[in-house]
Amino acid sequence: RIINNDYLVEEEDAETGLFEPFGNFDNSFVYDERIYAAYAMIGDQYERFGWQVGVRGEYTDILAQSAEASVESSDQEYFNLFPSASFSYKMKEVGTLQFSYSRRLTRPRFRLLLPFSNFSDARNFRAGNPNLVPEYTNSFEVGLLKDWDKASLLSSVYIRNTTGKIERIVSPDSVNFTTRIPVNLATEDALGIEFTFSYDPAPWWSLSSNFNFFRSVTEGQFGDQNLFAEALAWNTRVSSKTNLWDWADFQATVNYRAPQNTTQGRRLAFYFIDLAFSKDFLKNNATVTLSVRDLLNSRVWRSEVDSPNFASESEFQWRQRQFLLNISYRLNQKKKRGRPEGGYSGGGGDF
Repeated sequence: RIINNDYLVEEEDAETGLFEPFGNFDNSFVYDERIYAAYAMIGDQYERFGWQVGVRGEYTDILAQSAEASVESSDQEYFNLFPSASFSYKMKEVGTLQFSYSRRLTRPRFRLLLPFSNFSDARNFRAGNPNLVPEYTNSFEVGLLKDWDKASLLSSVYIRNTTGKIERIVSPDSVNFTTRIPVNLATEDALGIEFTFSYDPAPWWSLSSNFNFFRSVTEGQFGDQNLFAEALAWNTRVSSKTNLWDWADFQATVNYRAPQNTTQGRRLAFYFIDLAFSKDFLKNNATVTLSVRDLLNSRVWRSEVDSPNFASESEFQWRQRQFLLNISYRLNQKKKRGRPEGGYSGGGGDF
């Protein structure tokens, strides 16, 4: 993956009407990412007992380089092994007991690596960090899957330990101009319980939902600051899909994330609703879909910073309500059907 990012901010001169470069915001940045991976898995089923183990080997080579001579390049090379294991046991009348372990990494998004500040307003700036490294997570989970004729419920308890947790740190200067920079700040330990439920009330109607409640402890150090956050939080998703008179499909999804403490303050509640209407035609080889993203225009990230010498409140909306029309045609393949997917995954994007 090779990305060339050229960035320029200009300001109109009041006298000449010409646009001139503004401040030191012009930059050119090249991101070159090469990932080589291989994996192997083996498993078997014996009567009521099933198992599967595997390992993934991954070599990563990343070069982040600026055209500005004063900006240090970042060259990262690393190799990792990611083992995984899962075991299941079917119990009559009770359900299927499941246990799993996995190790995984989450790489920082490209925009978090840009070393330059963007320009959104004259007092608050966001800059990246080309020296960010991935977060590594070890996850243990125990669950019970119960199936009925028209419904299923997966209940699980999990423990997750994350090292190199990326946190966005807000730093004010002497006149309270702020810069927000991502750093591999902390270690995070999370203990949670999760429910995933699906139900088909009728042949033409299917429901699915997910509820996740967790406690997390995040701690780390930035400069001379010891940062700590303990949070009790939850998020949920509910989706309904209906077939209208065997003529078209309609889907509605509601997502909600509760407030959560952060190492510098608090992230406020967040919710949004998506709708989609689709119709097949041309012998079911083509589909037209009309959808609305963020029906109530409520998908706004809101946060508070509360430190000993600085406090702020901020709101950010990446994109307002959208109406989308999509037409697709399938060649030599059938339409894939399944339960509704999507919803909030816990991330707040690059901001």
